[in-house]
Amino acid sequence: MPAARLALLVALNPHQITDADLDEFRALHPEDRELVELASWAALTAAVRIGARFTEPARPLTSAVG
Repeated sequence: MPAARLALLVALNPHQITDADLDEFRALHPEDRELVELASWAALTAAVRIGARFTEPARPLTSAVG
């Protein structure tokens, strides 16, 4: 399951991704598009889940009118 491993690494520990992880993924999914799709999906999913934990905005909302 190289895709699952790589998705988890992108989402949770991107600094731990190795060339071996990429090589295993590319053995089954050789196109750049597939790598970009997996990485972007994993990163976005992680960001949305983390963002959902916030109950208030990190900074006050300001009006553009003014």
